[in-house]
Amino acid sequence: MDIDWDRPVVVSDEIPAVFWDEYPPYKKLSDDQKREFFRHRGASQLSQFLHGEQGALLVASQLVSCAPTYQAKLYAASQAFDEARHVEAFSRYIQTRSKLMYPVGTGLKSLLDKIDFRLKANEVELCFQSKIDFINGEVVERRIQELNKALKLCVTVDTKKRLFN
Repeated sequence: MDIDWDRPVVVSDEIPAVFWDEYPPYKKLSDDQKREFFRHRGASQLSQFLHGEQGALLVASQLVSCAPTYQAKLYAASQAFDEARHVEAFSRYIQTRSKLMYPVGTGLKSLLDKIDFRLKANEVELCFQSKIDFINGEVVERRIQELNKALKLCVTVDTKKRLFN
């Protein structure tokens, strides 16, 4: 299914109730400043999600070259293709809709640097120091799911630090 990128974006003027409503610096913001804050917060989250997808693409593409069998290479290549589609869609959404991009957060960058280093060192380890077993795709998929959970955690922690420091 194709996305209609020309379809107008509906933006609500409502300011949602959030857990930091009673935080004194937030309470001092005008309604317009709160709306702008939410715009930037959303852009930051989308950007970190995009960077996480870029990291997943990096991991999946490197797994292709490390995989010992033809079947394992096909599985890793199909995962890389899926991640590339995710990167393309989120990148285009940010460019056409949000028009506000944030750089990769420190927590996510640290995680991506560790993953990249481990893969380049041919240890083929992800976040949890466990060897990937290429006997079937389930094990690789489980490691990618673990990576995605770790990336989401880093995004959440990094976003909270940036918002309240």
